[in-house]
Amino acid sequence: MNRFLNAGAVLNTTPHELFTCPNNSHAVIHTLFISRTNLDEKVKRYVTVQVYDASRNSTYNIAYNVEVLANATLSFDKPINLDANDVLKVSSSINSVEGDEIQAFASILHIVPMSL
Repeated sequence: MNRFLNAGAVLNTTPHELFTCPNNSHAVIHTLFISRTNLDEKVKRYVTVQVYDASRNSTYNIAYNVEVLANATLSFDKPINLDANDVLKVSSSINSVEGDEIQAFASILHIVPMSL
């Protein structure tokens, strides 16, 4: 049984587990969007995107300290494949407060193999 899911979060400096792939399943992150609400171009904001690979007990950076520009959206439009218990994590260079936030939103295909 496959189903589409969405996951979103306001980010802080501590990595946020945006999506954890459940046991005995797989997932494909179709798109990951990162945006900011502080539109002052002089103010710099950065984001880090990581995947925890449960099979290797290791975390890998997909994007490290990448600037999120004012009046733009950072988009990861290539799929990120997750196996059981893998985790998509995101964090920002600031602890977000209302009016100065970094936000993440992911579109996810959750794949649960059918029993034979």
